Amino acid sequence: MNKVISYSIEDYKKARPEGELGNLVADIIFKKAKKIDTDVDFCILNNGGLRSPIYKGGLTIGNVYELMPFDNTIVTLTITYADLRKLFDYLINVGGEPISNIFFFTTNNVLDSVFINNKKITKKNYRVATSDYLANGGDKMDFFLNPISYNNTGVLIRDVLIEHFSNTDTIKSNIDGRFQF
Repeated sequence: MNKVISYSIEDYKKARPEGELGNLVADIIFKKAKKIDTDVDFCILNNGGLRSPIYKGGLTIGNVYELMPFDNTIVTLTITYADLRKLFDYLINVGGEPISNIFFFTTNNVLDSVFINNKKITKKNYRVATSDYLANGGDKMDFFLNPISYNNTGVLIRDVLIEHFSNTDTIKSNIDGRFQF
């Protein structure tokens, strides 16, 4: 657990609407999910699932267990456009969650536009990567409860993070405007 697997150039903490820690983890999970299921459009996680910051300095396996202590797996699912709109309403109501490959713009808590895969959304079904906890309605994400398709990959999110950090010399993340509230 004390084995250093990477180095962080600064402290990364969760925040709303967008935080460097959430961006980092969502991007890592999106990339892995995309390798498993090339049709995945975006990733959404939850701030509540991120249990510890990443601090500047050496990152150990134990630190990853502190960050992600749960045995959550990556799930890919297809949701309808109607459920996608419910997801957007949820994001507005909670003030943001960790997301990847999606840019979300509001004015006065009213949705202006959303871009997925760098394209404005259309009225179609979308493929989402998330955790099994959220896919099963955790954190009141009931818009995931009636998916068109559901695939629990069995891949532990924590293992994906350990693998990524073990192959990354220096951890970097930033705020890039995924949420414009």
